[in-house]
Amino acid sequence: PPPPPIRSHIYILLFFSYLRAVVGENVSSVAVLQYYSITMGASNGNSSDKDGVVYIQNHSTKIWLVVLAMTQITLAAGLIVGWPGIAGSLLVAPESAGGAGLSLDQTTQLYSMAAAVNYVAPLFLGYVLDKLGPRWCSVLSNGIVAAGLVGLSCATEYNTFALALALVAFGGPSCQQCLLHVGNLFAKKRFFVMGMVAESITLSFAVLPVMDILWHSIEGMSFRTLFAGLGALVAVSAILSSLCWPDKPYPVLPVPKGDVDTNKTDETQVLMGDKDKEKQVDDEKEEDDPNDLKHLSFWGQFTSGVYLRLVIFFIVTSWWANFYIATVTTELGDQQLFSAEEQHNLTRWLSFLDAGAIVFAPLSGYMLDSVGFAATATTTLLVGALQQALLLMAGTSSTVMIVSFAVYALFRSFLFPYFFATLSRQMGFAHFGLLSGMGFCVSGLTQFTVAPVALWVQGDCHHFLSDPFSCDEGRWTLIHIVQMAQLLLMLILPYMDWRRDVRQEQEKLQLAKESKATYGATTY
Repeated sequence: PPPPPIRSHIYILLFFSYLRAVVGENVSSVAVLQYYSITMGASNGNSSDKDGVVYIQNHSTKIWLVVLAMTQITLAAGLIVGWPGIAGSLLVAPESAGGAGLSLDQTTQLYSMAAAVNYVAPLFLGYVLDKLGPRWCSVLSNGIVAAGLVGLSCATEYNTFALALALVAFGGPSCQQCLLHVGNLFAKKRFFVMGMVAESITLSFAVLPVMDILWHSIEGMSFRTLFAGLGALVAVSAILSSLCWPDKPYPVLPVPKGDVDTNKTDETQVLMGDKDKEKQVDDEKEEDDPNDLKHLSFWGQFTSGVYLRLVIFFIVTSWWANFYIATVTTELGDQQLFSAEEQHNLTRWLSFLDAGAIVFAPLSGYMLDSVGFAATATTTLLVGALQQALLLMAGTSSTVMIVSFAVYALFRSFLFPYFFATLSRQMGFAHFGLLSGMGFCVSGLTQFTVAPVALWVQGDCHHFLSDPFSCDEGRWTLIHIVQMAQLLLMLILPYMDWRRDVRQEQEKLQLAKESKATYGATTY
């Protein structure tokens, strides 16, 4: 039969929302997915167990869920990063011209406040994710961002702008954080999908600059209309979250029968019988593995060496990534190797390449799935060191500078997928929100050291009134050498993780040999 009209779909979805609100139990998203599976002619393969864990079998449904996750992240997760893109135009234009009527100093103060809130927010909403699950964390996060955007559209004074922008900054990170479990729907491409979903936040960086383009292009367009429209879209996104996301993270699916698990050695695969291979269910069910961290308490995971090394890796690499993006304009001005116009063009190249870093997400995801985590971490550090080497060799070559920007974008694009993928692989999702929030919070606190270090490194040649022949060019060469040396020293961390993986693999291999010998003796 033909599918029911759109109005019928809306009535059904509202009915499910009403049931969820009234009953308060898991009238799970499977009901909605089953409904669409039947009415739209898809395979009716979705289910849930007694604990409310949702299993999605239909491939088309999985694809649409990934698209939905990436769209939601694009609309809300990284809006704050695009704030400088509208600070000099839309926000400072007079209200008579459709602007916000703020001063440049006020826009800078607002951005500094929002950046601090943005780093701390995952700690609180991460706790919500662990306690209430992805559905309500997504609803709350998107709802907070929507309220902030609507507040910006109605703001008339500085304090109102500050409160509204704080809401946008507070809700944004968890719009990404609570949807990373979507990668679990794909057994063989789990971290590839997770990386794509995580890196879709780079598309969010361009949302506010696109609004600025619309403001310039459309006659009579007001910033209030633009922010209210975006707020309405994010509010719709919050409603979709209540309908589509599960109350518990999607479970890690087993590797399909007949496929080789790349996390096991060939010898281990040979020693495992058919019955054992069928039991290659996700790592979260290996409760008898003494090396498995997924079943430890929060404190046990938090104090583990694996988590400590991961947080150190994330803090150091993200600090250097943010330091460079914050100081590149000053460095170009101090070195005086390019004209003012060339410097402007180079910074535009950097902005373009950084915003387009999502094109590298498939590469990082492929490496995590196929090459391994230690190799991916090693590659990340070597790519960061390569960028510093290119900066030291660039001289007056704008081509080499642009290549170094592309390498920087590659380096930055590996950071978040590696952090989230490693955390979920080693720790599971029981305390994922709080652990990732702690990592972000500590990393955010270290960002306050960027400004004093930048003041120590910079010279005064970047000032327009400086004498180009007697001004101080700064310590930029030294800082590049220090960064390169530190990133190379950090290679000890993936080496330690690799040694841990090898030791665990040897223990599993030994258990497999003993099991094979016992099974052979028994059947004989």
